[in-house]
Amino acid sequence: MACIEGLRWAHRWGFTQLNLETDYAKIKSALTSSALDRSEVRPIIEEVRGWIRLMQECSISQVKRDGNSVANALALYARKCKHSAAWLHYNMSLN
Repeated sequence: MACIEGLRWAHRWGFTQLNLETDYAKIKSALTSSALDRSEVRPIIEEVRGWIRLMQECSISQVKRDGNSVANALALYARKCKHSAAWLHYNMSLN
């Protein structure tokens, strides 16, 4: 669900290129496949695919779970919140 919220946010703010990362291989496979998804999360997969189609460019990559610690921390925080939040930071330095 956080992925959908992030895609909505990106579209609303006018982003046209995005890199979607997941630490779950089955999600990456479901999103990149053209086959009909028959899993119990099909409605979510279909909605994510719809948002991705609105982007000019979207890459989907799998990352190791330990390399996804910021996303995991944000997901844990989001479970406790009753509202959406966004942090905007341009020209971010990774040094």
